[in-house]
Amino acid sequence: MKLVKTFGLAALAALALMASLGAGSAFAVETTLCKNGTESPYCSPENRYPELTALKTSSSEVFFETAFGNVNCTESSLNARLSAVSGEPQPLGITAWTLGGCREKTFNSKCTATANGPTYNGSLAWSSHGDGTLSMSSNGSGEPGWHIVCGSIGLDCTYTVPTATVHGAAPPTVTPQTSISGTGASCPGSATTLKATYTASTPTIAFVARAESPPSPTTGLCKASESPCEQSNLYASGTAINGTSTNFVIHGSAPGGEVKCSGASLASHSTALYAEPLPVEVTEFKLTGCKAVEWLNSSCEVSTTAYGSTSLSHIANTVNGSLSGSPTWFINCAGLGAHCTFSIASKATGWTLEGGTAPAVGLEGASLTLSGCTLWGSTATVSATIPLSSPKPVYVTDVVH
Repeated sequence: MKLVKTFGLAALAALALMASLGAGSAFAVETTLCKNGTESPYCSPENRYPELTALKTSSSEVFFETAFGNVNCTESSLNARLSAVSGEPQPLGITAWTLGGCREKTFNSKCTATANGPTYNGSLAWSSHGDGTLSMSSNGSGEPGWHIVCGSIGLDCTYTVPTATVHGAAPPTVTPQTSISGTGASCPGSATTLKATYTASTPTIAFVARAESPPSPTTGLCKASESPCEQSNLYASGTAINGTSTNFVIHGSAPGGEVKCSGASLASHSTALYAEPLPVEVTEFKLTGCKAVEWLNSSCEVSTTAYGSTSLSHIANTVNGSLSGSPTWFINCAGLGAHCTFSIASKATGWTLEGGTAPAVGLEGASLTLSGCTLWGSTATVSATIPLSSPKPVYVTDVVH
């Protein structure tokens, strides 16, 4: 029995390890350096910088804040060369990381800065949109960084800087990690803060990207105003899309065929994380306080008879989405002997989810389909804006997937 238990625990541990490895690899992506950001975060093959592309950056201010005092350096270059057109992560070599013109701030005395090695190993991994992480390590001659000596403040320290953030732009920039460690004869006991931004002179335009051609558009609800939306910013499947309005107007084509409702409440939720189109389930679309305005404000009873199958598609170059669905109401103005069944025409123009910090469902001028009507004529439209109480804010976007 003990042997069986031991074997069972070992098997479970192995399965857990396999699951964790699988989960990690599922999120790994192949990285490339892209010539433009129009497809960000993706990059088609024709837009990728080739192997052996040189990367040259420089900074006129590299600032160290230490417990011994502050050091400012005015000359620094960080150069690299791509070892492959793409990779997971993309391999590259650091061909130089120089530092000069260093002085400590208290006495304005000169300091010496010597690179720990002439070259280093490196790699580039996409993180989000056009940005990525540059990782650096020793290739046998020393860890990336410098040996800095400032006699006037007693600083004698070898610093290591293993990572930096690459910001895709025109031109791109490189920002080393701010908290660095040091070792040596006379080093600060606490961490040193490094402040520097390197601007690229070659290439003048570059973005860290996923080495994939852009996928087909996919709609999602995003917490941030970004397109495409990173999955970390997506609202979950089942997110409530709820709102109320105090003005919902139906315009019939016949004289007197206008009905105004003082209340409209919408309750719905998404049923997928992202999709094309994104399915939405409507559980309530209620109209209250409805009156036939041109017929002495006669009261009308409205009941929802169907919600229809609703979905949402991102409208390109906006934060809005086009809604498709046919919620249906039966309106009965008993005092007038008037009644009608109204439905929002599927894919009606103006039937939208307007994204932003004050999102709303809009029905401005959306066409209605009519059946079994008296007094309202043969056609009708609706005018309404339903401010959303949730989610808020929300942006309808394409999705990184």
